[in-house]
Amino acid sequence: MNNYNQVPFGIHGDETRNNWGYAHLIGANKTTTIGYQGFGDNLRQAFVKRQIMPSDDTRKPRSVDDQSPSSVFVINLDRVSSGSSYLIFLYDDLYSMLYFEDWQIPCWRAELDNNVTLLVNEAVEYYHSNMADITDSN
Repeated sequence: MNNYNQVPFGIHGDETRNNWGYAHLIGANKTTTIGYQGFGDNLRQAFVKRQIMPSDDTRKPRSVDDQSPSSVFVINLDRVSSGSSYLIFLYDDLYSMLYFEDWQIPCWRAELDNNVTLLVNEAVEYYHSNMADITDSN
């Protein structure tokens, strides 16, 4: 997840921030969650008009002011009287910051033995714990 022509970690001076990593999107059930990428206005209109989502956008890379690409995710809950689902967006930056000229890895890498699956599992457990708290308080 970066600018298409960006040099990883090719930054200078005080304007240091994470600039290279991987995006993960985790759904509750991969058979009921479908993702699409395309021009945001087209995706939005298809959703509002209950149309089939446009096929994936193949015009990559391109400038953000040229029909900027967006992502949409549809969760099919089927016929339900009450139901819930979730999408978890996880951005895995390879290095979080430059500290005294030494690149620092994100804290989770040290705490979870550099295992992104453990991080995803922790996020899902956190979601379920929060939902249980909300449900119990009603």
